[in-house]
Amino acid sequence: NVSRYLVALYWAIISVSTMGYGDVLPVTHNERMFTIFVSVVGACVFGYGMANITNILSQNEGSDKRFEVINRMIMEWLEFRNVPKGTQNLVKRHLYGCMRQSAGIYAESEVLALLP
Repeated sequence: NVSRYLVALYWAIISVSTMGYGDVLPVTHNERMFTIFVSVVGACVFGYGMANITNILSQNEGSDKRFEVINRMIMEWLEFRNVPKGTQNLVKRHLYGCMRQSAGIYAESEVLALLP
């Protein structure tokens, strides 16, 4: 009876993980248990990697949003003060040149305050 459950578990894990059954199949119970273990570990490693990539991309997106907020605020202030368009363009180019490379856009002081 246990062998049925092991075969069913193997089938479910391999099917759900979309690995496929391949040309070489596990025949014994030990081979099936090993394949199940490797499949689960592989799925966990893949999930961990994808989570890290997503985290990196979302951090970068956050800095872009902070930059856009600062940029929009400064541009609105320049328009409110009737600063000439040429000067506005110079300020805009300066912002893109300096702030994109600045650690200030990443709220460095807040990050450092969290460190021990």
